[in-house]
Amino acid sequence: MPLTQNDMRQIAQLVRGIVREELGQFMSQSRVEKVDEGDVGADLVTLDPEGEVHEPVSRLETWGEVSVPPKDTDTLLLHNGFQGVQIPRGMPRYRPSGDAVKAGAKGLYSDAGAQVLLHGKGSSTAGRVAINSASGASPEDVVVNGGTKKVSRVGDKTKGHTHTATFTLKDSLNAPVTGTITIASATDEMAEGAEHFKG
Repeated sequence: MPLTQNDMRQIAQLVRGIVREELGQFMSQSRVEKVDEGDVGADLVTLDPEGEVHEPVSRLETWGEVSVPPKDTDTLLLHNGFQGVQIPRGMPRYRPSGDAVKAGAKGLYSDAGAQVLLHGKGSSTAGRVAINSASGASPEDVVVNGGTKKVSRVGDKTKGHTHTATFTLKDSLNAPVTGTITIASATDEMAEGAEHFKG
C-alpha cells in the first residue's frame, strides 16, 4: 500500500522528534554561574533544568584566542559522555551595532565597551580597522606595544618656545655695543601625520 501525504507528514514529525531527543543527549543550553579567570578556563555552569547541579565545564577557546565571559552569560553545552565543553554565546547588550557590523564584518568586544572591528564589504567603510576604547566619562587608552606617551594628531598644538639671538655691533667710535633679541613663538599646530592611522 503506497504511503499517503499524511503518512509522510507523520513520519517526518516522528523523525524530527527522534532527532531532537538525540540532540538533547549531547547538546543543551545553560548559564555561567561562576567564571574561571585562571589558565584552565573551566567555568561553573548549571547542568540541570532545576538549577541544582553545578559543575565546572571547560570553555571552548580556539588557538590564539582568549575569551572570558562575564557571569550569567548563556552558554551552549556539548556533552561527550564524560564532561564535555561549553561555548559561551554572544550578549546583545554588549555587541557592537550599526554600519560597522554589516555583512562580512568581524569584531571583538568586551563588557566594558572596548572594541576591535573589521568592517566588511556590506559597510560604507569597507576594509576599515577600528579600535575603540571604552567611551563615556572616563575613556580608557588604546595602548600599542606597551607605550605610555601620547600620539600627536594633525591639528594638535605644539609647545610654545622662544629664540634668543646675541649680537655685537660697533658704534662710530669703534666701541663694541652688545645686546640680546628674544623672539617669542606662538603655539603652532601639527600639519602632517601618519598615513592611514587615525587618532
